[in-house]
Amino acid sequence: MHFEPKTFTLKDGRTLVLKNQEPENALEMLEYMRQTSAETENMVRYPEEVEISEEEIQRKKEMLKENQKDKRSLMLGAFLDGKLVGNAGIQSAGERFKMKHRASFGIAIIKEAWGLGIGGMLLDILLEEAPGMGYEMVELGVCEGNERGISLYNKKGFIQCGRIPKAFKLKDGTYRDEILMYRMVKKTME
Repeated sequence: MHFEPKTFTLKDGRTLVLKNQEPENALEMLEYMRQTSAETENMVRYPEEVEISEEEIQRKKEMLKENQKDKRSLMLGAFLDGKLVGNAGIQSAGERFKMKHRASFGIAIIKEAWGLGIGGMLLDILLEEAPGMGYEMVELGVCEGNERGISLYNKKGFIQCGRIPKAFKLKDGTYRDEILMYRMVKKTME
């Protein structure tokens, strides 16, 4: 889906631009994915699982092109002084009638940009856009122990609705549960 860029001045005076992830940003996005995966155990992948090759760059470019054409999918990049520091998106949880009202949400912010309010801005915009995309509910899964994420989701009105035990297995052999959360975005379904 196309999104008109929005510019914000952060509390530290720097400029943040929220805009569509563009196909020409494919390499930067892969590097960002590798970085965020190295900075926290809360991601679904390890950094070495992010392949950076010509083939993968092309695949990411195609995915970003398709994403922009899809009226039910929105992926936003957060650019701080021109550098990609965050990414968030919503997409359909399913296209069959019984699931079409549900959107799946994901987000990551690089560590140097934590605490600047970027995650909240991205989430607010996606929650604002969701009803116009045909969604009534936004859902997410968050890794047990991700207190920053859980706090943000609680603050934005998400409700915990379940847990998948041992959903994530870490390299050291330990497990973490996945906490399932949702939020209604249409008044008609509250």
